[in-house]
Amino acid sequence: MKFVRKLFIITMVLCMTTSCDKPNVLTDFSQTDTDEALYLEAKKKVDDREWDDAIDIINNDISAAYRNNNVEVKETLAGAYAGKCGLDFVSLVQNLGMSSSAKLMTFFMNAMKNQVVSPADCDNAKAVMDTIAVKDADQTLFYTILGMAKSGAWLRAKADQDNGGLGDGARDAGFQACKVAQLPDENVIKSIVGLGMVINNISSVSSKLDPSSVTDITNFTSSCVTALNAYLDIVSPGHPVLTTCDLSNETFVTTYKDAFRLLIDDGTSFGIGACMNPLFQPCACP
Repeated sequence: MKFVRKLFIITMVLCMTTSCDKPNVLTDFSQTDTDEALYLEAKKKVDDREWDDAIDIINNDISAAYRNNNVEVKETLAGAYAGKCGLDFVSLVQNLGMSSSAKLMTFFMNAMKNQVVSPADCDNAKAVMDTIAVKDADQTLFYTILGMAKSGAWLRAKADQDNGGLGDGARDAGFQACKVAQLPDENVIKSIVGLGMVINNISSVSSKLDPSSVTDITNFTSSCVTALNAYLDIVSPGHPVLTTCDLSNETFVTTYKDAFRLLIDDGTSFGIGACMNPLFQPCACP
């Protein structure tokens, strides 16, 4: 998972969730109830990791026009939601550096260990970033990292509750991804969409990656289409032949959620489970 480590190292310099070296917007303002002043207060809350306060200020105190028409405000709001979700760059880099897993989704889940996660807030962060129609390189990279956190958080919330509920980086003993009672459909769908966010945006940051990493992602995409069609041949004979495996499309993932549950149960290259069958070929569920 060399490409994942590189992405996280690069992201450390982006400062998406802090005010960093941005100019003080109150330099020329003495009032404290203007949008500019309120935004500065929200950024301070983000710097102090007071996610709820920052979110409340931006969503409820700042005017809708200022919030909706200011990309920097959107970035800050997305960063606050991501922080509340559990996305902490320093912890993530440390966790990833200690991870020995070569399985993609296990790697993501491991990155979210030793902390409280609020997976729905990764969804909220994604929703905010989706309002930025054309993302620049830094925003795209943040979006990719957010996808990793989203995937890992939705899995860790159910599959790794050891360490007092904070997760220890490993699937809990007795956890079976094949069982809906243990891994609800929502967690399957949301975690796969997070994986799709990573896959779909790899090309946008390919210049920062080792060429072999880009090849690995491309190969996964093509094998996903082939394997998913083979699965559908068995469970739904006569199905329309799929030509894409759009993991970032929640409607698509929801339609084929049973197949993607098998991806999560995979124990070879992608998932968090122990099934050693080829992609999308189920093992017996205990």
